[in-house]
Amino acid sequence: MNNLIEKYKDQLPELYLDFLRNEDGFSGYLDDELGYVSLWNLSELVDSWNGYEVIKDLGEDWFPIGSNGGGEMIAIKLSSENAELFFIPFIGWSGDEDWFYCDDFSILYNAINESLLK
Repeated sequence: MNNLIEKYKDQLPELYLDFLRNEDGFSGYLDDELGYVSLWNLSELVDSWNGYEVIKDLGEDWFPIGSNGGGEMIAIKLSSENAELFFIPFIGWSGDEDWFYCDDFSILYNAINESLLK
């Protein structure tokens, strides 16, 4: 489990790493723009990486962190300047079916915290 995080820690947003250390994932509807989100905790993250064969299917440029509950995973694009988030289909992805989700993890993180305060 820690090997996965250790391997990518220099490419992942620090706020996401803090989320993994301090939270047990998150599932819920955020707002009309971000929709429903299910962010994996550490255990689910490892299980998903193994179950979906992330490296084999997605390559080293993507780091899946959860799903939208509707057939797409949410993934950080490691090569983007701000580690932007995209949707990628769980099934049938051929390398060009990614859809922009949000600019960076802080947007998602702030929406989650706001949701929890309601």
